[in-house]
Amino acid sequence: MGRDRQYRACRCRCRAGQHIPLFILAAAVAAGSWLLVWHYNERMTGARNDAVTLVERLKSYDIDYDALLKTDVESAYSAGQNYDRQELTTFAWVLGLSPFLVLLVRLASFLR
Repeated sequence: MGRDRQYRACRCRCRAGQHIPLFILAAAVAAGSWLLVWHYNERMTGARNDAVTLVERLKSYDIDYDALLKTDVESAYSAGQNYDRQELTTFAWVLGLSPFLVLLVRLASFLR
């Protein structure tokens, strides 16, 4: 019995630092993923602003684009970068917590 406990303690100490590089890698991947999500949101915000500009231009030629779509494009897109706020918040939480899964594996191996 004593030898088995000694082996497990040694095994845990030997593997103690192996999860740190994985955590750093997971954090880097999460940060890179968040940058891509942010870039996508910037591009979509720009596309929405272009749509509002286009609708205003069409109105100057007496073309009622809002009547064609049965919506008010300008007010629908008035939130700007916060248009997709709920989705962005969800992505931020998922990406922010994902590196900690590596540490959860470390904790589970510690309790074993």
